Amino acid sequence: MINMKKIVARIMAGEISGLPANNNAAAPGIYTRTVDYLNQKTVAWTPQRLKVMLIAFCLFMGSASLFVAGKAILSANGPPGILKVKRLPVPVPLRLPPKADPVLK
Repeated sequence: MINMKKIVARIMAGEISGLPANNNAAAPGIYTRTVDYLNQKTVAWTPQRLKVMLIAFCLFMGSASLFVAGKAILSANGPPGILKVKRLPVPVPLRLPPKADPVLK
């Protein structure tokens, strides 16, 4: 039985995180190096510039998502490269009346 209270307590305490442990990571330190790099690039930005960049990022990613979804929904033949599934004819099973079937007696 999974005890969710213990799991939530461990997450809140920092024992469990979404990042892989250092001994299991494919490339140790890549997360910290990436965060350090991004922090160095944005440390001098004003709060207003950060907000503008956040809004621009959200608009760009939202537009890209709508474009992909719209293209998939509105294309005549479905997304390209997808195999079409054709329904196979299935014979109708023979149904005997209950009295004629020896198992149902």
